[in-house]
Amino acid sequence: MKKYVIVIMLLIGVFFISLSFNLSRREIPSSEAGYTLRFNIPRNMPSTANNYALYYEPTTRTTALEYARRFRIDTPPVECDEAFTFENEIGILRVYRHIPKLIYEVFPNTSTFNNNDMWKCCISQAVSIMENYNLSITDEAVALNEKENFTVKFIDTIEDLKNHALNNTVTLDVEGNLVAIEYFFVELELLGSCAIKSIIEAFNDLPNHNGNIDITNVQLVYIYANSIIQPGYLFSGEDSDGEPFSALVKAVNNPY
Repeated sequence: MKKYVIVIMLLIGVFFISLSFNLSRREIPSSEAGYTLRFNIPRNMPSTANNYALYYEPTTRTTALEYARRFRIDTPPVECDEAFTFENEIGILRVYRHIPKLIYEVFPNTSTFNNNDMWKCCISQAVSIMENYNLSITDEAVALNEKENFTVKFIDTIEDLKNHALNNTVTLDVEGNLVAIEYFFVELELLGSCAIKSIIEAFNDLPNHNGNIDITNVQLVYIYANSIIQPGYLFSGEDSDGEPFSALVKAVNNPY
């Protein structure tokens, strides 16, 4: 009887060793486009989410003048079918007629804002600029180094998901001077809900990339695609040189 017990115990031990070996050899999901998933796929991801249309009416002259007042520009606008354009000695403000946004561009060496400690303070600098012009800000902002400038992107939320669609941005030079502001004034109109792709399906939709990218994180967010705000996945990680990487992929096949 003891012999049978020993044999059974040995067989069980071999089974668990084999199982552990197979699990340790399990292939990490990768794609032909040059990406490899390097994280545990979250469980209990939402299966549906809502889509939103942009609701806005054509910008009136009164609204354009109100934004010009915020930017302390008192010259009359140049009007065309595309936008109301204001200009003074500091910069140019364009308030678009048929798109709910404005762009404010500052002439070189004329900004009244300056901060030499750019690496530490670019976000607080951007917040101060937005507040100075009485423009709304969100609780979260990220700074991106783009060539010779820094762009601070303000991120709000929709239904507890981070919104990466139509983000307001402040662009600063390396000395902290204001370069430009892009600002959206839009309301959202609910269109309805739709089914969400799995992370693996969206992973396989990542665009082709030369070299290998290790994807270390994914978030369900909102993105702007096909003229609506819809669910998307934000994949982030790094390339073989250790440089950061991020990409947005639609999380739905048919948003309607």
